[in-house]
Amino acid sequence: LKALAESLASAIKTSKNHHASKKAVPFIKAGEKPQARPQLTIGLLHKASDWQMQVDLGKQLRFPQHIVKTNLRPDMIVISEVSKQLIMLELTVPWEERIEEANERKRAKYQELVEGC
Repeated sequence: LKALAESLASAIKTSKNHHASKKAVPFIKAGEKPQARPQLTIGLLHKASDWQMQVDLGKQLRFPQHIVKTNLRPDMIVISEVSKQLIMLELTVPWEERIEEANERKRAKYQELVEGC
Protein backbone atom coordinates (compact mmCIF):
# COMPACT_ATOMS: atom_id res chain seq x y z
CA LEU A 1 0.00 0.00 0.00
CA LYS A 2 2.86 2.36 0.83
CA ALA A 3 4.54 1.79 -2.56
CA LEU A 4 1.23 2.33 -4.33
CA ALA A 5 0.62 5.54 -2.37
CA GLU A 6 4.08 6.87 -3.26
CA SER A 7 3.55 6.09 -6.94
CA LEU A 8 0.13 7.74 -6.96
CA ALA A 9 1.48 10.80 -5.11
CA SER A 10 4.10 11.16 -7.85
CA ALA A 11 1.43 10.86 -10.55
CA ILE A 12 -0.70 13.50 -8.81
CA LYS A 13 2.31 15.84 -8.65
CA THR A 14 2.95 15.28 -12.36
CA SER A 15 -0.68 15.99 -13.22
CA LYS A 16 -0.55 19.25 -11.23
CA ASN A 17 2.54 20.31 -13.19
CA HIS A 18 0.74 19.41 -16.42
CA HIS A 19 -2.02 21.90 -15.59
CA ALA A 20 0.45 24.59 -14.56
CA SER A 21 2.35 24.58 -17.83
CA LYS A 22 1.23 26.86 -20.62
CA LYS A 23 0.92 25.61 -24.15
CA ALA A 24 3.67 27.31 -26.12
CA VAL A 25 3.43 27.70 -29.86
CA PRO A 26 6.71 26.57 -31.41
CA PHE A 27 7.75 28.67 -34.39
CA ILE A 28 9.89 27.13 -37.09
CA LYS A 29 11.58 28.65 -40.12
CA ALA A 30 10.35 27.89 -43.60
CA GLY A 31 11.65 24.57 -44.86
CA GLU A 32 12.60 23.26 -41.39
CA LYS A 33 10.93 20.30 -39.79
CA PRO A 34 9.47 20.71 -36.31
CA GLN A 35 11.18 18.88 -33.47
CA ALA A 36 9.36 15.91 -32.02
CA ARG A 37 7.54 16.83 -28.82
CA PRO A 38 6.89 14.34 -26.06
CA GLN A 39 3.35 13.04 -25.88
CA LEU A 40 1.39 14.14 -22.84
CA THR A 41 -0.11 11.36 -20.81
CA ILE A 42 -3.86 11.60 -20.68
CA GLY A 43 -5.67 9.86 -17.87
CA LEU A 44 -8.04 10.33 -14.98
CA LEU A 45 -5.59 12.37 -12.91
CA HIS A 46 -5.14 14.91 -15.71
CA LYS A 47 -8.82 15.87 -15.53
CA ALA A 48 -8.25 17.96 -12.39
CA SER A 49 -5.39 19.72 -10.64
CA ASP A 50 -6.64 19.69 -7.05
CA TRP A 51 -6.31 15.98 -6.21
CA GLN A 52 -5.93 15.20 -2.50
CA MET A 53 -4.92 11.70 -1.43
CA GLN A 54 -5.66 10.02 1.90
CA VAL A 55 -4.16 6.64 2.76
CA ASP A 56 -4.93 4.22 5.59
CA LEU A 57 -1.29 4.09 6.71
CA GLY A 58 -0.09 4.99 10.18
CA LYS A 59 -3.49 6.29 11.23
CA GLN A 60 -7.00 5.24 10.32
CA LEU A 61 -8.38 6.87 7.22
CA ARG A 62 -11.63 8.73 7.81
CA PHE A 63 -13.88 9.07 4.80
CA PRO A 64 -14.71 12.77 4.21
CA GLN A 65 -18.00 13.38 6.02
CA HIS A 66 -19.02 16.20 3.65
CA ILE A 67 -19.21 13.64 0.84
CA VAL A 68 -21.03 10.83 2.65
CA LYS A 69 -21.25 9.69 6.26
CA THR A 70 -19.90 6.18 6.68
CA ASN A 71 -17.79 4.07 8.97
CA LEU A 72 -16.20 2.22 6.04
CA ARG A 73 -12.50 2.82 5.50
CA PRO A 74 -11.11 2.05 2.05
CA ASP A 75 -7.33 1.69 1.90
CA MET A 76 -6.93 4.86 -0.15
CA ILE A 77 -9.08 7.67 -1.50
CA VAL A 78 -8.16 10.37 -3.99
CA ILE A 79 -10.53 13.35 -4.20
CA SER A 80 -10.94 16.30 -6.55
CA GLU A 81 -13.38 18.83 -5.10
CA VAL A 82 -13.35 20.95 -8.28
CA SER A 83 -14.24 18.14 -10.70
CA LYS A 84 -16.29 16.31 -8.04
CA GLN A 85 -14.48 13.02 -8.61
CA LEU A 86 -13.48 10.42 -6.06
CA ILE A 87 -11.27 7.38 -6.55
CA MET A 88 -11.45 4.61 -3.94
CA LEU A 89 -8.82 1.92 -3.67
CA GLU A 90 -9.26 -1.25 -1.65
CA LEU A 91 -6.55 -3.87 -1.69
CA THR A 92 -7.46 -7.53 -1.48
CA VAL A 93 -5.03 -10.41 -1.21
CA PRO A 94 -7.14 -13.58 -1.43
CA TRP A 95 -6.19 -17.17 -2.07
CA GLU A 96 -5.91 -17.74 -5.80
CA GLU A 97 -8.92 -20.09 -5.77
CA ARG A 98 -11.07 -17.40 -4.13
CA ILE A 99 -10.22 -14.32 -6.19
CA GLU A 100 -13.69 -13.92 -7.69
CA GLU A 101 -15.39 -14.47 -4.33
CA ALA A 102 -13.15 -11.87 -2.66
CA ASN A 103 -13.80 -9.39 -5.47
CA GLU A 104 -17.58 -9.80 -5.12
CA ARG A 105 -17.35 -9.48 -1.33
CA LYS A 106 -15.34 -6.23 -1.53
CA ARG A 107 -17.63 -4.77 -4.21
CA ALA A 108 -20.70 -5.59 -2.13
CA LYS A 109 -19.07 -4.09 0.97
CA TYR A 110 -18.52 -0.72 -0.72
CA GLN A 111 -21.56 -0.65 -3.06
CA GLU A 112 -23.67 1.50 -0.73
CA LEU A 113 -20.77 3.91 -0.29
CA VAL A 114 -20.30 4.17 -4.07
CA GLU A 115 -24.00 4.89 -4.55
CA GLY A 116 -23.88 7.53 -1.79
CA CYS A 117 -21.07 9.37 -3.54
